[in-house]
Amino acid sequence: MACRILFYGDSNTWGYMPGGERYPAHSRFPVIAAKALANGVAIEEGLNGRNCCFSHPLADPELLGGATFAEICQRALPLNALCLMLGTNDCMPPLYRSPSDIAHDQQRIIRQAKAFVPTILLLSPVPISQQWMQEFEEEMGALRAVRLQPLNTALEEVAKEEGVAFFDTQTLVPEADAGDGLHLSAQAHTILGTTIGALLATIIQPS
Repeated sequence: MACRILFYGDSNTWGYMPGGERYPAHSRFPVIAAKALANGVAIEEGLNGRNCCFSHPLADPELLGGATFAEICQRALPLNALCLMLGTNDCMPPLYRSPSDIAHDQQRIIRQAKAFVPTILLLSPVPISQQWMQEFEEEMGALRAVRLQPLNTALEEVAKEEGVAFFDTQTLVPEADAGDGLHLSAQAHTILGTTIGALLATIIQPS
């Protein structure tokens, strides 16, 4: 029987390459991770620009990852696991959301997911590159207060509170390394996919 894993995230889950192209399937971290499991199947639900909001007056409704999660999750059933990686777009304009707000909405997503998925892995996203953040900060001064707060700490606290697995991707990929300050290189996808797959293999319960 297939081991079905839903990967829910933004452009880095989708496999965005700077310039607009998409990495081939075998190079994307969800597919690499799924291959580490016997009969693993990656259900890739990445969307460029997705945030984790349930509502926001400045956000495109299609990009509200909190509001759209339940329908997407149910459509993907049956599932053995969920890998959730969001938060990068929430830190950027026009949202400029704090880590505590981001963590709160991901906690809401996790609570929804528990009704459908037996195993949940919360991933703290790879940080935006410091060079890009510095340049962006010079143009948008309000960003400093947001970027100085650690998102990984807030998400780890949520994972502990909800009793789900957590992994900080920054421990493997210190910052976005594809050249645009936001996205992952093919090497980073391989590193993350290999590690996430090994972790999933230890936490997914046999069906």
